[in-house]
Amino acid sequence: VRPQEGGDLDDRFDVRDELRDLVPPAEFDEDLEVRRGEVSELRWRDALDDGSHEEQGILGTADGQGRYKKQTGGRGQFGDCWVRVKPLGRGEGYQFIDSIKGGVIPGKFLPSVDKGVQEAARKGILAGYPMVDLAVECYDGSYHSVDSSDIAFQVAGSMAFQKVARQARPVLLEPIVDVQVTTPDEFVGDIMGDITQRRGKVLGMEPRDGRTVIRAHVPEAELYKYAAALRSMTQGRAHHTRAFLAYEPVPDHEARKIIASREEERQLAHA
Repeated sequence: VRPQEGGDLDDRFDVRDELRDLVPPAEFDEDLEVRRGEVSELRWRDALDDGSHEEQGILGTADGQGRYKKQTGGRGQFGDCWVRVKPLGRGEGYQFIDSIKGGVIPGKFLPSVDKGVQEAARKGILAGYPMVDLAVECYDGSYHSVDSSDIAFQVAGSMAFQKVARQARPVLLEPIVDVQVTTPDEFVGDIMGDITQRRGKVLGMEPRDGRTVIRAHVPEAELYKYAAALRSMTQGRAHHTRAFLAYEPVPDHEARKIIASREEERQLAHA
């Protein structure tokens, strides 16, 4: 805290010390930790995007063709590619594999296929969520010496990916976070029950400084306003921290609700 402009610098004081004179130390430290938990949640939410935190992955492999041909009277457009898609491990991102032999697609057009695939993956096939952790192999195709172009192969790549992604058992993914709740012992049962209701998995407990620390993995979507709920549940005597862990498949019944809600939002936005 700074003094008002022109004030005596000696009038500066430590707010923490002043508050300790008014609030018992144990209660002050407990409340401070709760407030830190609330600030942590606000920072977490600010670090996220516009609310669309889900992503898509695939569980299987598939291959297929994307063929784009357009003739408008002048120079036409032609691009043709065959791609194979397969899942990668969580967090491995995206890979494009060039397996073209014999120049059936000139090398200059392969980046165009890749670009079209990535654009289609970014838009996704389940309610517009981006697709992650997959490898796309371009292994065959054809071209026209006059009509083939960068744009034509981008379109062909996009068409091929959309086709095979639908055949590769697409799945909606959601972020899972590692949560640690520090609480007085009398609230342990209520907190663990609440975590279970939030689709969370309690991993264990341990004593720490006269309190209990509960560790769990919880879907990020289920932790909206969790700090306020925890404060209400424990009379303001517990706090929590969280850290991103991984993306995991959303249960089918939850995925259907998420996709339906997203589709409704998109329809309203375009109404």
